[in-house]
Amino acid sequence: NLKDMTWREKYDLIFEKQGYGDNIEFSCYRLNNIQHYNLAAKLRLMHRLECEYLIEVIIAAENNEYYEEYFAIDRDAANDFDEIRISPPNVVIDTVDVIPFEDMKGILSEWVEFTKR
Repeated sequence: NLKDMTWREKYDLIFEKQGYGDNIEFSCYRLNNIQHYNLAAKLRLMHRLECEYLIEVIIAAENNEYYEEYFAIDRDAANDFDEIRISPPNVVIDTVDVIPFEDMKGILSEWVEFTKR
């Protein structure tokens, strides 16, 4: 039943926590296929605060308030090809993954909660 699934289940995302103590790393990858690979790759790059801010940007876009069309990831691992674009009613990742606002907020919220554990 789709209603009972988590966002990560709907998008076939696997969240993993590796390491121990101060050396914890969080990873996200696709379970079965390459669809939404770019989404998983972006989650791996983004800091929790960036995820929370992206949720705020999406809410601003939903409310017809000011928002930046392009969301920049502030990580050394990100490169010029990493693109997150706010294109109501969707978030477009690397021009290939088109994810509805509601889904993206759900995925980001789950990722933020997972990285707090």
